Amino acid sequence: MSSWATPPSFPGGTMTGGVGDVFDFSGGNFTNFGSFINGGTLINSDSITNHGTFTQTGDVTLAAATTLGGGGSMTLSGAVSGNTPDQERQRHADAQRHHR
Repeated sequence: MSSWATPPSFPGGTMTGGVGDVFDFSGGNFTNFGSFINGGTLINSDSITNHGTFTQTGDVTLAAATTLGGGGSMTLSGAVSGNTPDQERQRHADAQRHHR
């Protein structure tokens, strides 16, 4: 399982993740100008502003204060978790320990 903390702005290019990867968007608001394509997990507790292409097909955990916006295309088709972002991080940490 790979996990990435997210920069506050992704200026262009392509950021991808697959099953087993975790993007944790909790270090500040995230702005995308490129292509974000993720089949893994997305944990988000801040705002996402998308001006490019944003495709999330894996599971999603969104905090109550999360806002999604921008002028780009956005697809969220994964299962949405009722967990808080902290609970979701703990669940992934526990799963990683069990796989060792």
